[in-house]
Amino acid sequence: MKDNPRLIIGSYTGRGNFRENNEDAIFCRALEKSGGVFALGVVCDGIGGLDGGEISSGYVIGAVSEWFERVSGWIDPALADPDISFSHLKDGAEEWNSGLFEHIRSLGIRSGTTLTAILLQNDRYFTLNVGDSRIYRYTPEDGLCQLTVDSSVAVMVDGRLRSLLDNFMGKSEELRFISDSGETGDGDLFLFASDGFYHRFTEADAAEMYEELSSGRPADQLCAETAYRMLDRGERDNISVGVIFKKPKNAKRRPSNYKTEID
Repeated sequence: MKDNPRLIIGSYTGRGNFRENNEDAIFCRALEKSGGVFALGVVCDGIGGLDGGEISSGYVIGAVSEWFERVSGWIDPALADPDISFSHLKDGAEEWNSGLFEHIRSLGIRSGTTLTAILLQNDRYFTLNVGDSRIYRYTPEDGLCQLTVDSSVAVMVDGRLRSLLDNFMGKSEELRFISDSGETGDGDLFLFASDGFYHRFTEADAAEMYEELSSGRPADQLCAETAYRMLDRGERDNISVGVIFKKPKNAKRRPSNYKTEID
């Protein structure tokens, strides 16, 4: 990517303070070519209560990475039709689900993962969601807006109303997903995260991330620092967050020797 990219991307995933292992996995890559931009962010959260959530999330993210490598080898973001690009992604998701379904059957386990993906190409964005990981968009004008819909149902458990997932990758050989699309412009900040992150995340946190990214804060460090803040607020799950940020035209740059220390 060129030295002064139009897109700023970054991500963080960790097991948190209470879980023995990390069943989350995350992917974030961007390509800029011929004046066009193409980016993909994906988060997967292994389904709790099943076997080897990290097996499922790792399998899907590995397939996502292979897909992006293939597509980035031939796509010209400035010329390609964004709707066709998203069709390729949806076809890929169906293949990943089928592959995962066969993989966990071969292992003799019950497993699965959420899949939440955002594809950004030039002035369009597309979302694809299976499960309860989420995508948000933040702008100073519109605030923090959730772009995805959770795949969940309300059920009574021990006399209490609880929300349970009714769809995830690997549940069946045929994939069901919820997708959407919209327009995007300079200054849009997209966040994709597992439920271990967004339960304690606020619009004020999003505004702070926006300001820090606008002034040149390294995105990976900012994602990690914000995740640690959620853990300090009492989050007990694995935690993952990624960002795709279309820099505003008037974005300021911090000195190149700016550093952030993360414990």
